[in-house]
Formats: sequence, C-alpha cells, structure tokens
Amino acid sequence: DGVYYDDYYYNTAGQIDLHVWMGQTGQKEASQSMFEDLKAKYAPLLDDYALEMRHFDTGSNAIWRVYVGPLPSVQKAQELCNRIKERYSGQDCRPVIN
Repeated sequence: DGVYYDDYYYNTAGQIDLHVWMGQTGQKEASQSMFEDLKAKYAPLLDDYALEMRHFDTGSNAIWRVYVGPLPSVQKAQELCNRIKERYSGQDCRPVIN
C-alpha cells in the first residue's frame, strides 16, 4: 500500500511508518505468542498498537521479527520504549523506520 523512497517506507498518506521492534523468534507461531505475552506484560502500554511480523531468511535459519505500531513520531516511539524499559530493563525495544 505504500512506497519505498531513499530507503524509507512511506505509507499511502505520504508519511514514514514508524514501529517499535520488540524481539524475534525462529517461528511464526512463536512470534504471535510473543506479541500476546508482551501485550499482557506491558498492559496497557501496547493496547493501541497492532502486531507486525516480518520474516527474514538468513540462509541457515528463519527469523521472525516482532514489531508494534505504527507510531506517529520517532519521539513517541522512544517514549514508548522508555516506559517499557522502566518496567523491565532487559526487554528488547528499539524504534525503527519501516
């Protein structure tokens, strides 16, 4: 529904899509389960965000990355990560433009 330009993904409204990367697994089903676990663990912080999973083939194995979003700005994505890390500092959480 969107286009890539200068390595950024723009949605159909011409805006850059921002998400937060939350982790990765080796199986699609495990990624879906991870998302549900994260939603429960960090409720209500993730209640307004959708799951996005992306499959990457590394040659020797598959990786499914778990993202939440979209978010309106890099600042809002970083604020979400900060609030998540206040609860558990070991949680993967990184704003990404995609």
